[in-house]
Amino acid sequence: MQTNARTKCAVGAMLFGGTLGATSAANAGLVVWNCNIAVTSTVNGSYNYGTFANIETQQFYSDTSAGPVGAPVTNWDLRFAPNDSSRFRVGCYDPTVGLVTNTNGTGLANLASGAVVGSSLVSPLGYAVSSSLLVNAGNPNAWSAGATGYFGFQFKVASGAIRYGWGEIALLPGSLKQATVTRLVYDDTGASVTVGVVPAPGAIALLGAAGLVGGRRRRA
Repeated sequence: MQTNARTKCAVGAMLFGGTLGATSAANAGLVVWNCNIAVTSTVNGSYNYGTFANIETQQFYSDTSAGPVGAPVTNWDLRFAPNDSSRFRVGCYDPTVGLVTNTNGTGLANLASGAVVGSSLVSPLGYAVSSSLLVNAGNPNAWSAGATGYFGFQFKVASGAIRYGWGEIALLPGSLKQATVTRLVYDDTGASVTVGVVPAPGAIALLGAAGLVGGRRRRA
């Protein structure tokens, strides 16, 4: 099991280096987990095994054919498996939520930055409970070996409420089944999320500085 510090920001957002000040209020609930989950051929990637992650608690463990590596995670949300034929596979614990796929289930879609993940999706995207990477030749949502891509998902927090998020997968060179899930991002208010948007690194510092200036003015 591995945990990572929870990152939440009340102001500011960044889209691949560009600050989106006008959308800061809309991204007030973003939570970022820089999980860096390595999913390789050392993990039995059948449907019964893989790496399991609880997004809300930011915990994960790997279940191998020889038994679990680390403490098992209860109420996991996503499972990452390296061997579904020849493609990386992602699954959901709860069948009432799902992953963003192409044409309602033909494969896990590689989403473009700026795509919106929420209660409704832009056609031909839909939700499915389990899916492998979409690799159909010529498909704009296909994945490529050695490249980094982005997927969307729904999951349920402990209260039972649905949350929307996106994740980043860096595939190993020459492989469509071994990768590192570098981060998972969701909005804990239940709002839709935009792929690529994360809290701006300096937003909290700026908020603190503003409070400090205000305090000085009040004391003047």
